[in-house]
Amino acid sequence: MKKKIVMVLGTVAGLALLGFGIFQSGVSSANLELSSDEIREIVETQYPGEIIELGLEKDTANAYYAVKVESEGKTYDLRLDGNSGEIVSLEEAEKLTSNAEKADDKVDKQKDEKNDNSKKNNGESKKEDSDNAKDNQENTNSNDKKESSNSAIINSDKAREIALSQFSGTIENIERDEDDGQLIYEIEIVNGEDEAEIKINAYTGEVLVVDIDSEDDD
Repeated sequence: MKKKIVMVLGTVAGLALLGFGIFQSGVSSANLELSSDEIREIVETQYPGEIIELGLEKDTANAYYAVKVESEGKTYDLRLDGNSGEIVSLEEAEKLTSNAEKADDKVDKQKDEKNDNSKKNNGESKKEDSDNAKDNQENTNSNDKKESSNSAIINSDKAREIALSQFSGTIENIERDEDDGQLIYEIEIVNGEDEAEIKINAYTGEVLVVDIDSEDDD
């Protein structure tokens, strides 16, 4: 009986020692060989950006560093082995947009639309002003040409002088008219029983027609 009790106690003691050994092994493996500064250096070397969070995670067998890095507007979650520094996992963190940010985006969008409409209206207004200015300029040029043309027309006194140089007498009638799209002076001159009708270019003073009706012709 005593022998059995000794054997049982020996078995229990062996199991206790085995369990303690396993526990010590687990604790030893969870010990960190790399400090947080070393982990930070590893991350900064491989992933340029700003480390915004660095924490330690432990279990009975392993130890890990959880690191959050922000780079180029994106956020990444890294998990590194605390002993080797090996990157165990890498994920891009989902960026949640707050209601305030959504409201700001909506306001910005409305401002952009308002600015676009304002630019469009200003553009149409400028175009209308430009068209009006162009029309006014064309009207001015047209009036200038008209005035220039009128100023180039010889006056009636000059037309009389030219006509009398072609046929002497008394001018009975003088008119300015268009003949085949050409502006002319039509002048009737009487000398005794003879009559003459003379047509003169109103711009150049050129004598176009001299039509003499003489009683001697009868």
